[in-house]
Amino acid sequence: MLTVQNLNGVQFNVFLIRKGESYGKEHRLTRLSDDPLIQFFDASERDASGSEGGSFLAERSLGDLETHANTDGHALVEGNPMYDLSEGNLRQILAWVRL
Repeated sequence: MLTVQNLNGVQFNVFLIRKGESYGKEHRLTRLSDDPLIQFFDASERDASGSEGGSFLAERSLGDLETHANTDGHALVEGNPMYDLSEGNLRQILAWVRL
């Protein structure tokens, strides 16, 4: 898990799910794609199940995030700029994934 903070002060817990790994509620889903999945949770809130990760916001494929890496950022929740990722956030996440 990686924690990043956007320019609005929102902290996100970021999870990486690779091919063959389980995820989702009670880990009932399995990632089948070779393109890793990146999940974003609002670290300031717990979801109804009491997840340590926080409240689920969005998920993106690594390929999708890489297409936005050289832009001004990326909207995780359409229409809610509070949850936008900055260019710096994207660089930090991509560097972490490549470790």
